[in-house]
Amino acid sequence: MHKGVYKSDKTFLIKIKLLDNTVVNLTLPYKARGRECLEKIAQSLGLAEVNYFGLQYKNKRQYPRWIEMNKSLKKQLDRNAFHEGKDAVIIFRVQFFATDCQKLHQEITRYLYYLQLKSLIIEEVLKCRDDVAFKLAALAIQAEFGDHDQEKHTLDFIEDFILLPQRIASNYSPEEINQKIQRLHQKNRGMSPAAAELQYVILCQQIEGYGEEIFNAKDKDGCRLEIISSFLGIKIKSSLKAYPEYFKWQEIANMAFNRQFFCIERIGTEGTIQFETVCFHFVTTLLSLYLLLEPYTPYTYCLFTMFTYI
Repeated sequence: MHKGVYKSDKTFLIKIKLLDNTVVNLTLPYKARGRECLEKIAQSLGLAEVNYFGLQYKNKRQYPRWIEMNKSLKKQLDRNAFHEGKDAVIIFRVQFFATDCQKLHQEITRYLYYLQLKSLIIEEVLKCRDDVAFKLAALAIQAEFGDHDQEKHTLDFIEDFILLPQRIASNYSPEEINQKIQRLHQKNRGMSPAAAELQYVILCQQIEGYGEEIFNAKDKDGCRLEIISSFLGIKIKSSLKAYPEYFKWQEIANMAFNRQFFCIERIGTEGTIQFETVCFHFVTTLLSLYLLLEPYTPYTYCLFTMFTYI
């Protein structure tokens, strides 16, 4: 970090961007690991289901990277973070997306999921059809402002909020957007804010790509791949080669890496595909997911899959 960020020889100050876009300062021990920072944020939010969340920063190439929980936070930022003349900002966000909302026991967890997914929809990280986008917009209005009120929820009112992805909003006039959202908002009458947020999350879970994180990679022959991780498993996509497309978590017996190779041991399949690693960001993400889900089935055969991250 830059000079002036340290509060004393024993503590340092870090900026945290929360899911509601507020930025807070956090004082941590000089040797604090990523886990200590995450738990302190969770404590301030009253969040017990902390394992669904993580911390991100931008590296020197300005790509988002996850903080490794068991390593020194300060060292990770000093070595890797992009500053642009300012202190690095850590982003608190959802890292692991549940496949079933019933697994989210706390209302604060569901609320944070709602904020994360709303951001992903508006920024078009999670792409959806026009009709789904309007339903989500109406749920967001219900969650934040309650039942439809014709006097309050006018065209001017709707225009003050970003509710739709730009790609979709550009296809409609302001009047059309207002009419569509108003009509759907009226159908949500009587729904509590918490219930609207939950419905928003449930609807997002039905969108293709929900909960996925994509890593660009290449194999030993230089063939470019997409490695996609989610709560369901790992997918490998290539336009040039026919790789096994999907590895369900319950089909994976073990995962490991040794600074050169990343290995997946798969149940019931013989064969070896090898990819050499050069970066461990995606490896640690996959390992974190694997450990969180705790696969339990013993393996009979192994498929060792090794990746090169680019």
